[in-house]
Amino acid sequence: MTRLTPFIVGLLCASLLFIGILLSLPANGEGSNRGALIIVSDFNGTDEYELCKAVAFYEYLESIGYDSDEIIFLSSENVSCRDDVVTIENILEAFEWLIDGSKQKTRVNIYITDNSHMIQTESFYQFTDGQVACSQIIDWIDQIRYDSLNYITLGNHSGLFGPQLMGSDRVIMSSMREMEESPMDHFNITRSLEDMQADTNQDGVVSFVEAFYNEKLLLLGSGQDPQMWLV
Repeated sequence: MTRLTPFIVGLLCASLLFIGILLSLPANGEGSNRGALIIVSDFNGTDEYELCKAVAFYEYLESIGYDSDEIIFLSSENVSCRDDVVTIENILEAFEWLIDGSKQKTRVNIYITDNSHMIQTESFYQFTDGQVACSQIIDWIDQIRYDSLNYITLGNHSGLFGPQLMGSDRVIMSSMREMEESPMDHFNITRSLEDMQADTNQDGVVSFVEAFYNEKLLLLGSGQDPQMWLV
């Protein structure tokens, strides 16, 4: 009996250590290994409906465990979750934040609501104080080290960016085709992320891909045809 005591004590210590490690792990394997950037355009004035959708996406990220310091929210409207106003300089700094933190931020979400444009063969986002070309977005994203990246872009002609932004382990989705326009963009990824009926594989979690297909179904016949690009 006495010979077993050290073994039993050792086993109990190992078990307690294992339990301690489990308790210290972040829920759902997330932790600080993530980063999100939300940009709400101020070009031609803020679209209140788009702003509300962007805030809802922010609140969704919080609901799945994101901390406020893991999200940068740029908007000209002073909503409670805003970190700063939308300027070209602040957009650059926000992408640099994603790039610099990407050793830890291996899961990345980028959400941009704005009307996309094209001059000759170059697509770009138009903001009040200037433009951000698709080629610049590509350069920034290529510098981010990530395991997975979701890029959601909304607004008229939002499909312009999709084919150019494709890359490994990226989900690129737009609310419309490249030449489509709508007076109101009805694509709302948060609505479907929170709808458990969109969980088609029934694993208890609605993925971004599942949410996209649910939105595509909801918008069938509306004149909007959301697009997604995967590699």
